[in-house]
Amino acid sequence: MALAMARQGYLVFYQTTNSTGDQAVGFHEVYPNVFITNQPVESLLREGALYSFYSTVATLLAWGETVIEDIRRTGGRVAYEYIDHIDPEISFHTTNELSQQLEFVSDATIDIGVASAAALQVELEAKLKDRPVVYVPNGVDQSHYDGVMDHDRKDTIPPAMAAVIETGRPIVGYFGALAPWLWYEMINELTEQRQDLSFVFIGPDYLGGQSQIVARENVYLLGAVDYAVLPYYAQHFDLSIIPFKPGDIARTTSPLKLFEYFALGKPVVVTSAMDECLRFECVLAAASTDEFSLRIDEARNLSQSGSYQSSLREIARQNSWDARAEALILADERAIEQRNGSNGKG
Repeated sequence: MALAMARQGYLVFYQTTNSTGDQAVGFHEVYPNVFITNQPVESLLREGALYSFYSTVATLLAWGETVIEDIRRTGGRVAYEYIDHIDPEISFHTTNELSQQLEFVSDATIDIGVASAAALQVELEAKLKDRPVVYVPNGVDQSHYDGVMDHDRKDTIPPAMAAVIETGRPIVGYFGALAPWLWYEMINELTEQRQDLSFVFIGPDYLGGQSQIVARENVYLLGAVDYAVLPYYAQHFDLSIIPFKPGDIARTTSPLKLFEYFALGKPVVVTSAMDECLRFECVLAAASTDEFSLRIDEARNLSQSGSYQSSLREIARQNSWDARAEALILADERAIEQRNGSNGKG
């Protein structure tokens, strides 16, 4: 989103505390008009700026009402981006702080509400009676995936994928965190039932998720892969899966990987609790292991259709980060008009 906002003409500063490996000192430009900085909040106050706070980090709560008053005094707007259901399985030891921050969100503290899922939008609309609330799910940078289409698949086989491909079995692929919200019971039943398929899992182990996947001859745990080369792994999938277990996390998550799978032209099978995925008619859904197995066979058939693959890539283009940035900018314009009207300037 930061890069897309920059392409729309915004100057973007992304504040970091360097606590997760960032090594920003001063202002470091990582993309035209996008800077990572470790500078304190006081140095980031700019006249007429838009300040965006994520629901996943309690920064808004830490900044507090005094800083919000300073922002508004300089003509700035405050946006709260509700991008994940607040749950211990996601936020772990910060759950209480994030819940307190959500309670802090009101017409008095926020100018724009941004929700990545329809269910989260309903929650925000209940809290923000007189502020614009916009639905902005995740998106995709299609160009990052278009590049793999220019290469012969046989010439772009990462070594870790070679052994999988050599078996000759169709490949069911997943990339993303191996986290508590995956439906491991169903996954393990499925990998046992479908020995005719190879199951590839790419992504970091989050809170011991990897250990919950039963080791089998047809299961491949490849670990984390650099985003730059991820498409060269995933292009060898026959189909892709997003197997979240039923619950609030599944219901309120807009998976980034959904749009990335679309960008690669890969059919997608999800668990039926994933409301945001089911907004797209092309997505196949299952509520049990047996259903998931059937949907996989349907997806394999669809993967043979060039026109179907092209339609998925077109959906990805329609759901680009640039489109998401435009939606946020429109909400910001509404907030500016609302403020000018309340000040008697409209």
